[in-house]
Amino acid sequence: MSIDDDLIGTIVFSAGIHTPPNWLACDGKPYLRSDFPKLFAAIGTLYGAGEPDDKTFRVPDMRGRVAVAVGGADAELNHTLASPVGKATASVNGTTGGASGTQHMHGSARGDLEAGDPFDFTPGGHNHSFATASSTIQPGLILNCLIKAK
Repeated sequence: MSIDDDLIGTIVFSAGIHTPPNWLACDGKPYLRSDFPKLFAAIGTLYGAGEPDDKTFRVPDMRGRVAVAVGGADAELNHTLASPVGKATASVNGTTGGASGTQHMHGSARGDLEAGDPFDFTPGGHNHSFATASSTIQPGLILNCLIKAK
């Protein structure tokens, strides 16, 4: 067995434009098992099968994903190999204010805070609820993700 054979199934990130020989893009595409028998031996159908499913396998689909190592103390990340985790956005719900809140302004309409109406100042001691979606994508750099196939 050569060092090249030992690396089959290894994933790397590349700043290059082209996919080098003996490597495949990690894009979830199916390949014939007979075309890449050593890669199939390394990863099997962990990432799915194509059509027909008894002759093909899929490479990992890393598009838009970050790699996370197997295991860990955090239950949200402690999954088996090939498990997708995380989401690009998360719902955020909360409440502001409360009994210790101070007097503040409320307008009955947008831009109405200078009008003399009973809605302008509100005593503290009440809550405001909110709900929004927020991005959970960490700062990053887009690169090509490749898997050693031959």
